[in-house]
Amino acid sequence: YAAALETLAEGMDLGGAAPRPGTVALVGYLMDRNEGEHRGNLLELRRMIRALGLEPVSIWLSGRPYEDLRAVRHAEAIVSLPHGRKAAKVLAARLGVKLVSAELPFGLEGSRRFLERIGRELDRGEEAAAFIASELDEAAPRLEWSVPHAFMHRSFAFAGDPHYAAAFAGLIEEVGGTVAATIVMGGAGHLGEADRRALDARPGTMYEPDRGSLRRSFAQATGGDADLLVCNSLALKYINPSIPWLEFGFPSEHTHFLHDDPFLGFKGALSLFSRMANEVVKGLRAKGAAR
Repeated sequence: YAAALETLAEGMDLGGAAPRPGTVALVGYLMDRNEGEHRGNLLELRRMIRALGLEPVSIWLSGRPYEDLRAVRHAEAIVSLPHGRKAAKVLAARLGVKLVSAELPFGLEGSRRFLERIGRELDRGEEAAAFIASELDEAAPRLEWSVPHAFMHRSFAFAGDPHYAAAFAGLIEEVGGTVAATIVMGGAGHLGEADRRALDARPGTMYEPDRGSLRRSFAQATGGDADLLVCNSLALKYINPSIPWLEFGFPSEHTHFLHDDPFLGFKGALSLFSRMANEVVKGLRAKGAAR
């Protein structure tokens, strides 16, 4: 995916490039299908950028036509996301505009850091602070019931994309949970040094484990008793978990979204927390009924 974006960035006709004040392009969004979770993410990304008084002229990739990608030539700055770092660097160099490297706005804290970084780099710090405060004030009461019941002192596991794997532990820890196992379904080389160090320091981190032994390795890492596994379809197939699970990421063969339902940004964090909380509580009820 990253290589395809880089090749596109190198070969695209950027003739007529004319940066417009107050505009940005986001490069490196992992658009793996044209369904509601991704449409929702794109809406949320645009909403957050516009809250800073900036206009997102292009998002790579977004499911939109080629000319929407070429609109990057009007951006005053390029915001780099993890799945397209090299492409973002190429475009910023070709256009002669500022490059801002941001993390995924995954979870409430991830979203805060995403906006703070862009706000700091593009002189929109006050706008970022005001928007973050407003969003957190709205989110906090909505989590009041679910945090103590579904997350605090609960154990979670993740299996999927490297960049989401690196961010998942932070998302869980911000609501009082712990991550017992992280299965990175991709090589460690996809990650930056800081993310690799953070993952390596956590118990139960595995990179590209052998499919034949994945179920056994997962059981050893979690003790077979995590409250929820968040995973893609491949992990679901090979782990075949006996614990509650939530399908997330690429590929998602059994879960589909007919309406816009993000998992990035502040709205996306609440939506994902809601989905996870429901599965955890159903699992707790099933455990109780089995006793």
